Amino acid sequence: MKELKPDCLEDLIAGVSLYRPGPMDQIPRYVKGKLNPGHNEYTHPRLEPILNVTYGCMVYQEQVMQIVRDLAGYSLRKS
Repeated sequence: MKELKPDCLEDLIAGVSLYRPGPMDQIPRYVKGKLNPGHNEYTHPRLEPILNVTYGCMVYQEQVMQIVRDLAGYSLRKS
């Protein structure tokens, strides 16, 4: 949190969400993206509207679900 320097509620929520064994590797990328927002990289243009709020990092399960739906064409309906 010292490096992140949160200035809004979203930063606090993302910081807490990233502080878990899997996503913890993304903390440096998130901090870099927050400090240099114009330099965020997306592996596909369709990821930008999904990941722009988290500076190009997949932080939330809902983001993963939206990526699977939008890019892979999966339905979120129960079969």
